[in-house]
Amino acid sequence: TCFLPDISIEHAVSLSNNETAGNIIHGLHKRNYFTSRITNSENVYRYHPLFRTFLIVQSKKELDAQCVADIQAESVKLLEQDGALVVAATLLIDNADWLRLSRFIVKYAKELIAANRIHTVMTWLQQLPAPTVENSGWLLFWRGICMLTRRPLQARQDFIKALEHFKTNADTAGQC
Repeated sequence: TCFLPDISIEHAVSLSNNETAGNIIHGLHKRNYFTSRITNSENVYRYHPLFRTFLIVQSKKELDAQCVADIQAESVKLLEQDGALVVAATLLIDNADWLRLSRFIVKYAKELIAANRIHTVMTWLQQLPAPTVENSGWLLFWRGICMLTRRPLQARQDFIKALEHFKTNADTAGQC
């Protein structure tokens, strides 16, 4: 549960596959073991930042890499379901999961830009390694959209490269 900044009882059970996970977290809170209840919710808890960092380090030390990756992926999925997109993307960035972050950006860029959250999308794009962006028509397209009002010449170059990718990969949606 340590990969989530805020832990609901339902998420704790889902991530741990342990029906008593909620009781365990509630017990940590009740005994003041570096776990607090979120004031506006009866079933959501938060680990103290140092305790959370300790748990993350221990998880990576004690569990095999695939298990940690699976837990992190499930954590991102739960955050997505909750609409906590920024937190989900931050988890992907913290774990240098560039493939999932790329897919995440492509999935949510339109929605976020429509909500005037261009800076958020651009920040995520800047976290990706340059070759990852340069080799994706959609990432180039969204970077172009983000840069359109500030750097129109750069945006134009991104749109041209994106179109080339779309044509090369027969991506008709990107060519429209």
